Amino acid sequence: MLPESRFIRIGRSLILNLEHIWQLDRRQSTVTMLYLGESVTVKIPRNHLRELDMI
Repeated sequence: MLPESRFIRIGRSLILNLEHIWQLDRRQSTVTMLYLGESVTVKIPRNHLRELDMI
């Protein structure tokens, strides 16, 4: 099991590593992850945006 302090489940098949979040865009409901020089932008549900605000 992954430590809850470092990871958050966004959907059935998506888990984000909080240490790699580079940008959070609340208007577009997206999170951009940066790892090894590569970036990936993921659209996330609004209720999970609230969870990210608590962290």
